[in-house]
Amino acid sequence: MGNLMKFTKFMRLAKLQIIFFAGSFFVINVVQAMLVEPNREAGHIVVQNFGEAKAVVAPRPRSMSAFARLTRMLSNLHVTKQKPRSMSVDSGGDAKPVVVVITPTPELIADVQARLDGSSPKALCRSINNILTDHEFVAKYALTAELLGLVLRGISGLNVNMQDDGGFAGLHFAHQYGQIDVLRTFIFAGALVNIQNRKQQTPLFTQQFFVNFETVQALLAHGADLTLLDADRRRATEVAPPDIAALLRPIELQQRARLKSTQETLRLRVMVEDLIAMIIAYGIH
Repeated sequence: MGNLMKFTKFMRLAKLQIIFFAGSFFVINVVQAMLVEPNREAGHIVVQNFGEAKAVVAPRPRSMSAFARLTRMLSNLHVTKQKPRSMSVDSGGDAKPVVVVITPTPELIADVQARLDGSSPKALCRSINNILTDHEFVAKYALTAELLGLVLRGISGLNVNMQDDGGFAGLHFAHQYGQIDVLRTFIFAGALVNIQNRKQQTPLFTQQFFVNFETVQALLAHGADLTLLDADRRRATEVAPPDIAALLRPIELQQRARLKSTQETLRLRVMVEDLIAMIIAYGIH
């Protein structure tokens, strides 16, 4: 009877070991398959000078070993929130960025508020443009798009993401009119770069009266998502003019590769967590 119990216990442990090593082998192979895909597509965004961007071709980085990738992933199963970005100026070379702290004065806030028309997104866009093109007003306060954006953040009751009946926000109109300073103001005021109208179109879908690459680059630099589809299942690259589409395509490929990698990583994490839970449930710690 004692030998039978020992044999049964031995077989149970052997079975658990087989499950553990088989699961580990499967996970490592999945990770190895993932190592190639995210690096195949070239083209990413280099951000310069508060929001300008350009598409560049990046060399394929060296891949870490599958075991190292798995170890890092297991140690980061609980994902921490990304640190908020701060406004900074690149001082060049290897020096650390210099953080610029801007505090609007009460007088500036009051003067801007008196000039704003927040009755509609288009009216707000127009009034912001009027402020930025008033040379005396700009010179008086050394006003920039970034500073004006911070002022708008502090105005109670102002919603820079308000939408009209068609779902268009101020950012749609700023891009449509090619007003780069107005667009930057909206962004620094907290406007949603990927806000969608009733046709599920983000500002990048909006047809410009005059093509302005700067507004396109600014939207991309601040997180415009080229993988989003509108109500007709089209991407921004499919409706953009040919010259802008040429700028967008390599960045879209890079974003789609990153999205695919993220989805695969999330699925892998779920599988690993389930495997760990199963091992713990069987009594292996």
